[in-house]
Amino acid sequence: MLDDGTGRIHPQLIPLFDQLRTMPKPVLGLSWLQSAQPNTMLRDLAAGRLTLTHEAFQHLPNWRTAAYLRDLLMQSGVLPLKDRQLLLFERWLETHLGAVANPEHAKLLHRFATWHQLRKLRAKAAKAPLCDSTTREAHEQQIQALAFLTWLNHRGTAVNDTRQADLDAWQSENYFTRRASHAFLTWCMNTGNMPALTIHFRQAERQAPMSQHCRLPAGWDHRFATSMGPLVSVI
Repeated sequence: MLDDGTGRIHPQLIPLFDQLRTMPKPVLGLSWLQSAQPNTMLRDLAAGRLTLTHEAFQHLPNWRTAAYLRDLLMQSGVLPLKDRQLLLFERWLETHLGAVANPEHAKLLHRFATWHQLRKLRAKAAKAPLCDSTTREAHEQQIQALAFLTWLNHRGTAVNDTRQADLDAWQSENYFTRRASHAFLTWCMNTGNMPALTIHFRQAERQAPMSQHCRLPAGWDHRFATSMGPLVSVI
């Protein structure tokens, strides 16, 4: 699989070869290597049909296999180390933006991703590995940003003509889902893409703690049910 066409292992892939032949569970590793997708990717790398760059892996169709193989290439030193969660988000972002039908919306979302989201994520990744929850939040910000632009479009309003009444209506319909759009809305206002408006913040409602009066009867019911044996259950 790693033959470069001259009967030898591709010189750049020797560290990967050394890592594969010393794997702790050879049976599982060999099973994976003989699967169609990894087999093809490794042969393409060895033959030069697939370049040894992060950019090349970003465009491969089988993203799960590509991500795992790229992890191995980074671990063996063949590819430079980059944050895994950041790479996965960048790949998702490219697909997400490519599916936006409105070119003006796509352009604005791309600018938001480039100048706000990716700058923030890269700064965090430089200090410590990103958590899945961090990139999941960035996903949701993009999804809700697109939802807001689409919602505005259905109202016949451009983002730079957004009024306070529009923003209030957007937030009131499904606040806790649409809260993820706050980052995009704030960025739009700070960059002059939207008039300066008020974003309303609402705290999640918490249930009041059970009173002493309620706890005592509940405890009594539990003790009574226990004393009655296994045939009695408290719902």
